[in-house]
Amino acid sequence: MVRFAAWPLLVVAALLAGCQSGPNAGAAKPADQPAKEKEPEVIVAVTPADLAEGVLLTPPFKWKLPPRLGMPTNVSFTLMELGSGEARPKAGGAAAKQVGFCSGLHDTSPTALDLFHPPAGSILTGDVRSMKGLKPNTWYAWTVRAISDDKSETGEFVFKTRP
Repeated sequence: MVRFAAWPLLVVAALLAGCQSGPNAGAAKPADQPAKEKEPEVIVAVTPADLAEGVLLTPPFKWKLPPRLGMPTNVSFTLMELGSGEARPKAGGAAAKQVGFCSGLHDTSPTALDLFHPPAGSILTGDVRSMKGLKPNTWYAWTVRAISDDKSETGEFVFKTRP
């Protein structure tokens, strides 16, 4: 009889030791959770990525600003045509030609720009205003400059369009 009385106690003890129930059953432990994505400390190119090749002729430009800038008071964008060829030309080379400059992005679009449909309130100048797209098989450099009250940051990136 003692043997039969101990059996249910062993089953209950085993269940309690190995099973969880309640609202947190099966929940991941904090150590199992993936690390949060680290916030950028500098301006980061999202699209087109830095040194990307085969980029569309009408690319959308997107970037991430570092949180330390807070809400920027000025964001500007510059696009330079560097030339064609397999090897990436230098951004400051003699062949570099500014084809677009956009300012006033801080109010309307501080982290993105469609050069061929700029947001209202921004000011776009340069050859890009009359272009339907970028030149194929050509290297371009793009720069974003963000300024807040007492801080500024500049990000410079390069890409090549598709043939």
